[in-house]
Amino acid sequence: MTEMIRHDAYTQFATVHEVGPHGAVLHVFGDVDRLSAPMLEAAIDDVAGADLLIVNFAKCRYMDASGLTVLVRERKRLGARLQLLFKPASSPLRVMQVAGLDRIFSVVTQLGRT
Repeated sequence: MTEMIRHDAYTQFATVHEVGPHGAVLHVFGDVDRLSAPMLEAAIDDVAGADLLIVNFAKCRYMDASGLTVLVRERKRLGARLQLLFKPASSPLRVMQVAGLDRIFSVVTQLGRT
């Protein structure tokens, strides 16, 4: 069930929120950069009340430090309720690994797995 869609054509960024069997899932599409990072933060804020929030970056093509900054802020606020899903060997996952944030966040490559 889709509850919300945010989209910005200029930055090729969109989010879709749904409630799935594993918790609230926020699907991120396109690029997370300095222009779209505030939209990512707003989308996470909109669903932050869930017991478990999975931010699905499997369809995210690119993430820069602005996206990482948002994720670090949200991790401090939501703690273990925030889980990140990445496509294996993807560019956004590599950015997380280079920054060492994959050791701080709950990072998975499939729903339902840690």
